Amino acid sequence: MSATLLNRSSNSLELENNQHQLTSPAINDSFLFGDLPDDEFLKRLPLKSLLRCMCVQKSWYRLIKTPNFINLHTVYQYHHQNNNNNNDDDPPSKYLLFSSPHERKLLYLRYDDEQCAEFRRLKYPHIPPDVHGHSNGLICFSNLFSWRNFYSDIFLWNPLIKKTKTLPPLRLLKLPSHSYVDLVLWRDTAFAYLPSINDYQVVKIMFQYDPFDPYQLTYLFCVYSLSTDSWKAKFCDPCDTNVVRMNDEKESVFVDGIACWMIACDDTNLNKVLCFHTINFTLHFVDLPQVGEYHRLHQFGQSVALFTEDKLNNFHMSILKQDSITNDFFWENKVTVELQQPIFSRVIGLRNNGELVLVKKSQKVYGLVSYDPESKNLKDFVQSWKGWSTRGYDDLFDEHPPFLVHPFVGSLVLMNTDSNNQPVCRLPKLQRNKHCENRRFTTTAVCRSRMVS
Repeated sequence: MSATLLNRSSNSLELENNQHQLTSPAINDSFLFGDLPDDEFLKRLPLKSLLRCMCVQKSWYRLIKTPNFINLHTVYQYHHQNNNNNNDDDPPSKYLLFSSPHERKLLYLRYDDEQCAEFRRLKYPHIPPDVHGHSNGLICFSNLFSWRNFYSDIFLWNPLIKKTKTLPPLRLLKLPSHSYVDLVLWRDTAFAYLPSINDYQVVKIMFQYDPFDPYQLTYLFCVYSLSTDSWKAKFCDPCDTNVVRMNDEKESVFVDGIACWMIACDDTNLNKVLCFHTINFTLHFVDLPQVGEYHRLHQFGQSVALFTEDKLNNFHMSILKQDSITNDFFWENKVTVELQQPIFSRVIGLRNNGELVLVKKSQKVYGLVSYDPESKNLKDFVQSWKGWSTRGYDDLFDEHPPFLVHPFVGSLVLMNTDSNNQPVCRLPKLQRNKHCENRRFTTTAVCRSRMVS
């Protein structure tokens, strides 16, 4: 009898100790979160849940807005978040951005999964824009392009947190009052995130033509850094390239500090790629491979990829490489894909996992397929894109795709950005060349390699 009472008393005491342990705040927190600091478990949350956590306590609010945590969250979500969770409360952080080259207002974010369901329709904060690139959760755009508009505003936009930053004004000093100043033209802009220096950069390119020497062309490159919120500029004079023009139909590609544009030489009508390195401010011209007819540049991971089509419904994928000794750029063929109808050979974009997106047509219904260049597997992606565009696509796809597809990752970038501080960068004054007549203005003799910061 006494032994039974002793056992009951021992069990009761053990139960009380267990209850005390379960109700202990310190042990309960440890059970829920382990020994992880706040930033380690907050970075695992999707963007929408993370924004809600900013309202829970002040310490989380201050932490989430810090640059270190913003970078920590973006890197973690990019590499670790899967795309299988497709609900409105906790959407995945990886999306596909569908943008139309024909409709400036057509902009969709869709889940990068098998269903490719629509997540959100985006509306630009300024309409109509010129879009210059998408990278790591941000979209870069400006006012409508104008060759003579030196002062058009450039914006960085995070559509998921609805934050917009206006870049500092980029102004030329007072230009000479002369008709030839109209030959100073802003031509194109590129934008990208550079993981090697953990910074966002915007590159603007300007051409200055000499009307008396059609082969004289001066380039002005202006580079903006988000970390310093300032511009740098440099003039470059190519010596081995004739007059060139930008190929306006092709998008710029900016990867790992190298901004690339498709250009066309007027004398031979052969396309080249203009490459500008924003780290050391060097300019290169790369010949395109002598294969195929249609060329388009895309970002492939942290490389520049060139896709070329031929008449046999095949496409060739080449990667831009740089020689470590001579620093010359060249193309390295990665894969050649032979496609069968009804799949078109034109690559219209890439997914977050590196798979290529192509168009297929089956009984007058257009869909999408994805191709893995590593495993060389082709699989169905979207059965039909009907209703994704307000324009018909039967006759539109003959020359241009109805939309382009870009990987897009949700991030907190610009959360802590103050857009009121806008320092002005003064660029070199365009001076008169000593050997010019008729008051011609060039910059060749005075600022061939001048750096301005």
